[in-house]
Amino acid sequence: MRAAYQHCFNSMAIDEYFGEVHGPLPYRSIRFHHRLVPRGVAGLAATVNFTDDQPFTRETDWSLLPGHILRPGPEKILTLEEPCDNRDNNHERYYPVKSTDGAEQVLLEKYKAMAALLPDMTFIGRCGTYMYLDMHQVINQSLAGVREWLLSRQAA
Repeated sequence: MRAAYQHCFNSMAIDEYFGEVHGPLPYRSIRFHHRLVPRGVAGLAATVNFTDDQPFTRETDWSLLPGHILRPGPEKILTLEEPCDNRDNNHERYYPVKSTDGAEQVLLEKYKAMAALLPDMTFIGRCGTYMYLDMHQVINQSLAGVREWLLSRQAA
């Protein structure tokens, strides 16, 4: 597909793009558990983060979010988030995992070296750069990458 375009901005997992030839980079994933509860059950807030040792990290009460279309009937939807390894969740990647020994950084450097050999491709986003980024940072990083590429095209 790259041959059909001047440049590709790729947000897929960098290790997956290269067929995990150096091994997979570790990612944390999230399983979402949706449940119906009686509408009269009061929620504390639209989103509650749990910092204790229970298996869930967050609960969202969708009925408390502004502009959310309410489900008709006597029940509302609550969503609980359970962290897990991406291998246990159909390889759905959410957050890069960093370890104290830096093993994943060694792998990442190998993939970055391979990516450097592709002048027509820029890896972007959490999975493409293997960085924990909030969405506004992903957007800024992506726009900066496009801006840099466009400026390089003008100079050529």
